[in-house]
Amino acid sequence: MLSLDFDNMKDYCVDVSPYIGAARYPSEIDITEYDMKKALKDAAQILEFTKSKRKEMGYEYLPEQDAPQ
Repeated sequence: MLSLDFDNMKDYCVDVSPYIGAARYPSEIDITEYDMKKALKDAAQILEFTKSKRKEMGYEYLPEQDAPQ
């Protein structure tokens, strides 16, 4: 598995950033199934990295914090 560090996260963030605006300001986007799966995988990596950094800093991660309101 790829070591999670800030340099890796930069790449994941750059890859998913085009979809942020489309989600916030709905419009049609041309996205393939491959792109969608890659974006979801990248987002999962970002989430796991964030969880691990929170733990390193002494913050407890509670799964219910991920639950939609």
